[in-house]
Amino acid sequence: MADVYLTQSLCMNQNRQGGIIGLKGTLIGRRIEIRNNVEVVLGRDPDQVDVVIHGSKVSRMHCGIRFNYYGNDYTICDYSKNGTFIGEEKIPLHKEKKRVPPGTILTLGNEENVIQLN
Repeated sequence: MADVYLTQSLCMNQNRQGGIIGLKGTLIGRRIEIRNNVEVVLGRDPDQVDVVIHGSKVSRMHCGIRFNYYGNDYTICDYSKNGTFIGEEKIPLHKEKKRVPPGTILTLGNEENVIQLN
């Protein structure tokens, strides 16, 4: 078997993206890619956010999601008045940051909008 050498160009071509999958609400069935270390802001005000989500409890600037390639996790930052809830237990995240693994489910405000990080 021949020796295989990993070059820098091959390393740089690795997919360094996370993503959001809509499970319920505005984003249902859609996947939005998140580049490494770039915050994507979700909310209902198109002038302030990257991804517009409609809902009675979604704030104008609701939350930010950042994918961390090297840690293989996400950082969630809540900017809302009504909260962002983590997991099926709906752990509230209010005006704070938290790191979570891929597969985490987030509820924005209430049950109208649910997304999964993957």
